[in-house]
Amino acid sequence: MFLSPDGSGKLITTAESVVRERDFRRVYLMFGVNELGWPGSSAFFAYYEQLIDLILNVCPDAVIYVQELLPMNEAVYVSSTETPSEYFNNARIAEYNEKLAALASRKQVVYLTPGEVLADESGILPAEATTDGIHLNGTYIRRWAEYLRTHTVEDFDPALFYQNETITE
Repeated sequence: MFLSPDGSGKLITTAESVVRERDFRRVYLMFGVNELGWPGSSAFFAYYEQLIDLILNVCPDAVIYVQELLPMNEAVYVSSTETPSEYFNNARIAEYNEKLAALASRKQVVYLTPGEVLADESGILPAEATTDGIHLNGTYIRRWAEYLRTHTVEDFDPALFYQNETITE
């Protein structure tokens, strides 16, 4: 949800924002770990695909960037909450990221993996990166922003990203 750009203070969905503005050159999509708690992952991925299709339809010249779910630090998360969720874990994040990468490939949009500059050598978010195991502190937000800045493409050619995939026009 986003605040409406008309100053009304009304919350609007990502889809509503895209339809209203219609003039995006780049669209970055990234959902957080809350999405891991959907009743079934198929509903999440069906919605994600519908959102990508809407953006492709409304903003045909925009480059769409699908970002992986960021890794978490399960130990910090468990110690920072009274009611930890069984859904919030790196194994589930990896499962979703595998499906997100396949979706991005199928839709021929850019798939970004900022976790590679945020995770430690074991693939988890370092304890010093977060106070709750999930949300990044300022230092790590800057690392994420720098990753995004350096992984933007001007003229998107799907073949550059999906060399092992069959690209159909």
